[in-house]
Amino acid sequence: MIDIHSHILPGLDDGAKDWEESLAMAEKAVQDGTTKMIATPHHKNGMFDTEPEQIRERVELLRGKLAEREIALEIAAGQEIRLYRDLIEDMESGSKLLTLNDSRYVLIEFPRDRIPSSAEEMIYELGIRGKVPIIAHPERNAQILKRPDDLGRLIENGALAQITSHSLTGGFGKTIGKKSIELCKRGYVHLIASDGHHPNGRSPKMADSLNLLEKHFGEGYVRQVVSNAAAIWDDGEVAQPVVQKKSKKWYRFLIP
Repeated sequence: MIDIHSHILPGLDDGAKDWEESLAMAEKAVQDGTTKMIATPHHKNGMFDTEPEQIRERVELLRGKLAEREIALEIAAGQEIRLYRDLIEDMESGSKLLTLNDSRYVLIEFPRDRIPSSAEEMIYELGIRGKVPIIAHPERNAQILKRPDDLGRLIENGALAQITSHSLTGGFGKTIGKKSIELCKRGYVHLIASDGHHPNGRSPKMADSLNLLEKHFGEGYVRQVVSNAAAIWDDGEVAQPVVQKKSKKWYRFLIP
């Protein structure tokens, strides 16, 4: 499995507090079947601003520490970027923002209570510049909870959507769990990621959520979700998962 959204780098945001916690997260991820992970510290969310050089430096340091501990997890750099006024200009600069593993894909987030009025225009502007925005955890957005088709319109305009694994398995409550399944049924979900912040609680685990998706939507759906994460890593093409019949849990043994 490949995890495209995590807060494993220490001391940059509300994720890992120190290197030991980062390494503990890495161990949990590997035990769960994750082989690759993109570190995506928060940026411009009102609390944290993280610079590309700072992120890349800590990714390199983490790679060294993983090698020392013999933890078989590949790490790449990214950001979770809150929509803000100068996002397009900063993205065009080529040095102020990070895409996911230097791909065309950029992880964006909204405030919890709404979709910003600028979202549709920014998604369009990113698209004409060759970038593909991935909306992080839409199932936890109050406006989308009330009006799921508002997310559908953003997807029609070129965005992708990523559900958090803990949302699917009930970590944020029953309502968000049900809404996550509903968004999948509507065809509004392309990716699953852990959004892991700590070794326990919001840990970097995804296998249970894939198991749940397989029960609801079948093998093909899960296969495409897993394949889409690999496509992000490799800057390939992402496809819409299709609901199919139930089948065996093949993906437990898959290493992308």
